Amino acid sequence: MTDSPNTQPPPPSDRIPVIDVQTLLGPEGRAFLLHDETVYTLRLTRNDKLILTK
Repeated sequence: MTDSPNTQPPPPSDRIPVIDVQTLLGPEGRAFLLHDETVYTLRLTRNDKLILTK
Protein backbone atom coordinates (compact mmCIF):
# COMPACT_ATOMS: atom_id res chain seq x y z
CA MET A 1 0.00 0.00 0.00
CA THR A 2 1.37 3.43 -0.83
CA ASP A 3 0.70 6.64 1.00
CA SER A 4 -0.22 9.79 -0.86
CA PRO A 5 2.02 12.77 -0.05
CA ASN A 6 -0.65 14.41 2.11
CA THR A 7 -1.57 11.30 4.09
CA GLN A 8 -0.28 11.34 7.63
CA PRO A 9 -1.08 8.87 10.39
CA PRO A 10 -3.06 10.31 13.29
CA PRO A 11 -1.00 11.60 16.19
CA PRO A 12 -0.27 9.07 18.95
CA SER A 13 -2.90 8.94 21.65
CA ASP A 14 -3.08 7.29 25.04
CA ARG A 15 -6.76 6.57 24.45
CA ILE A 16 -7.04 5.51 20.80
CA PRO A 17 -4.74 2.75 19.52
CA VAL A 18 -3.21 3.07 16.06
CA ILE A 19 -2.82 -0.37 14.46
CA ASP A 20 -1.16 -0.97 11.12
CA VAL A 21 -3.62 -2.80 8.88
CA GLN A 22 -0.96 -5.14 7.49
CA THR A 23 -0.09 -6.17 11.04
CA LEU A 24 -3.74 -6.69 11.94
CA LEU A 25 -4.66 -8.67 8.81
CA GLY A 26 -1.47 -10.68 8.45
CA PRO A 27 -0.34 -12.47 5.28
CA GLU A 28 -3.86 -13.77 4.52
CA GLY A 29 -5.28 -10.23 4.38
CA ARG A 30 -8.05 -11.20 6.79
CA ALA A 31 -8.81 -10.98 10.51
CA PHE A 32 -11.70 -12.10 12.69
CA LEU A 33 -12.98 -9.59 15.23
CA LEU A 34 -15.14 -10.56 18.19
CA HIS A 35 -17.68 -8.02 19.47
CA ASP A 36 -20.46 -8.91 21.92
CA GLU A 37 -20.16 -12.61 21.05
CA THR A 38 -20.52 -11.86 17.33
CA VAL A 39 -17.66 -12.63 14.95
CA TYR A 40 -16.92 -10.14 12.18
CA THR A 41 -14.51 -10.57 9.29
CA LEU A 42 -12.25 -7.71 8.27
CA ARG A 43 -10.57 -8.25 4.92
CA LEU A 44 -8.54 -6.37 2.36
CA THR A 45 -9.87 -6.44 -1.21
CA ARG A 46 -7.85 -6.64 -4.41
CA ASN A 47 -8.56 -2.90 -4.81
CA ASP A 48 -6.88 -2.19 -1.44
CA LYS A 49 -10.19 -1.45 0.34
CA LEU A 50 -11.22 -2.70 3.77
CA ILE A 51 -14.47 -4.66 4.07
CA LEU A 52 -16.07 -5.53 7.43
CA THR A 53 -18.77 -8.21 7.33
CA LYS A 54 -20.81 -10.07 9.91
